Amino acid sequence: MNAAAQIPPCPAGGQGVHRWMLEAAHAARRGGMTAERAAIEIESRMTRHPNSRSEIADAVAKAFAGAR
Repeated sequence: MNAAAQIPPCPAGGQGVHRWMLEAAHAARRGGMTAERAAIEIESRMTRHPNSRSEIADAVAKAFAGAR
């Protein structure tokens, strides 16, 4: 299974999108995706616009922190 296929579907806006972003970033990291690609995949799958300019980057940074 490729890394992108491991990312779960994004819930509807107001139903946990922020929590999903971190879950998706962890799935991307476990699947071998780069942080940059993870951010692109997450943004493309979101069911709402990001709440801030850094919302996606923050989730990806948290998931990839300490990853080797």
